[in-house]
Amino acid sequence: MADRSQLAKTREEANSYKHRAQEVHQRINFLESCRPDIVGTIDRLKRRRADLAKEMEQITKDVAAEEKKLQELPSIITGLKQERQNLACEAIRLHRPISEVP
Repeated sequence: MADRSQLAKTREEANSYKHRAQEVHQRINFLESCRPDIVGTIDRLKRRRADLAKEMEQITKDVAAEEKKLQELPSIITGLKQERQNLACEAIRLHRPISEVP
């Protein structure tokens, strides 16, 4: 009787290990089947990172160009004010000697 009880207990334990082994096997298969999806996602993200790096480089160049324009703005304005002053003076100079024709 004790031997049968021990045999039943051993079979039950063996079945438990077999069931757990099957569960682990299923998890392994599932994880192995996920590999191509993960690799695809990594590739897609790397391409996106490269695209964003190019875009960031272009934006950095654009910002530098606009900052340069901003730095040059005061001297351009000063030059245009001087040109305006010179043109106004020339217009006044030319206007003075003109006499009205009767």
